[in-house]
Amino acid sequence: MDEDDDDDTEDVPTLSRQVEGLKYEVAFKREKASVTLPELVGWVQENMSGDPLLNRNRARDNPWMEKGKCVIL
Repeated sequence: MDEDDDDDTEDVPTLSRQVEGLKYEVAFKREKASVTLPELVGWVQENMSGDPLLNRNRARDNPWMEKGKCVIL
């Protein structure tokens, strides 16, 4: 028995998973960037004032911001 034959049979499940993944990707509905980007920019602009990373006034409300100064320096 040829060693390459064993490799081919072991690859069948892997190849089947790849084919299923490709079928999923083909069926996935995509929209053009020219349609979605204006919506994204509008959403960012609407929510910019409430974002503590972009608005210094809201930075104190950010739960992820460290409260004290850096102790290493």
